Amino acid sequence: MVADQSTNVAVTAINYNKQITVAAGKTEMITVENNIGHQGTELQQKYFLITSDNAIAVYGVTFVVGRDYLSLAGLYTTTISDAFLVYPIDSLGKDYYIASWSGESSFLITATQNNTAIHMQIASDSQATINFRGVLYSNGSTLSLTMNRFDTFSAFTQDDYTGTHISADKLIAVFSGGAQEERYTIDIMYEQMVPTLYWGSDFVTVGKPQCTTENIYRIISCERNTQIEIAGIPQVTLNKAGNFYEFTANNNLYIIHMTKPTALVFYTDMCSSFIGDASMVLLPPINSFDSATYFPTNLIKYYNLYAYSSFMTIVIKSDEKDGIFLDDKLLVTSWQNMNGNSDMKLAIVKATKDHHKISHGNPNASFLTGYCHNRSNKRTNP
Repeated sequence: MVADQSTNVAVTAINYNKQITVAAGKTEMITVENNIGHQGTELQQKYFLITSDNAIAVYGVTFVVGRDYLSLAGLYTTTISDAFLVYPIDSLGKDYYIASWSGESSFLITATQNNTAIHMQIASDSQATINFRGVLYSNGSTLSLTMNRFDTFSAFTQDDYTGTHISADKLIAVFSGGAQEERYTIDIMYEQMVPTLYWGSDFVTVGKPQCTTENIYRIISCERNTQIEIAGIPQVTLNKAGNFYEFTANNNLYIIHMTKPTALVFYTDMCSSFIGDASMVLLPPINSFDSATYFPTNLIKYYNLYAYSSFMTIVIKSDEKDGIFLDDKLLVTSWQNMNGNSDMKLAIVKATKDHHKISHGNPNASFLTGYCHNRSNKRTNP
């Protein structure tokens, strides 16, 4: 958690209550036991409620420490992790589509109010299933539940939930992800889903700094007959809501335009042995870029496992790049051109401490920010 001013924070759950103070511009971390996590498909009350006196940014970090895998390289012991931005309740929605990955795929729903009617429709062309209370849901079928405040429902499959439609009559939070097989291990990928209310039609792709491997992108539709325009790729049409288009690209930056609101999901693998990490990131549309943000860049230091190198990426309009401030000092750095577009610029800045503030002198200017570790990769736009 990080705040712009000193803030009192309360974290509560069943049999858990913790009070902390987050100092201005400082990162505070709390750890919880893994028994709060869901096991397979189930309806429980495994939640955390975070309240604060002032605005804060909250990140969730999942660690699996000392897990053994048998691979072509032999018996391999590793620590795997992922991080995700946690959204405030007033930015939640009632309509979502799941983004996950093939293999071990899962999603989780949390209700914010009592008597919330929730419907989960599996994509009609998916092999994913939900086996709940003796009933198997698959291939376009719908599971409906009534959930109360702080109820949590989790679903798990060995296939891919991408395109599964989640709808409710009250505000809900939805999380999703999966496990991706890498060169030597299996890594976890997790994100909080963004409601379709905040999807967009114009995006920029962002690669991983200091990495030459190709990235995978998925574009997910929420309306019929959504057309996709990417430079150098023939126009694609997504015929149904929940359909997705997958393509690969290197670290060149592209402008992507869709005729209707969509989600753009960025998947990345290891750059090389022990460099980088698999990750799934929902990239925000250009109209959701922000003018100021706080975020931590080196959460792993709390676990004393590795020394991480961290990099921040900044994407901004060309005529606004000279107004960027890093920790309240004017940023002096080199800027790269976007592929085939002179209106956008990108900078990669190495982090020098465990948290940074990026802002713009013009409050009406906006930019995309993110960070990358040499062992894990995550981009957010708080």
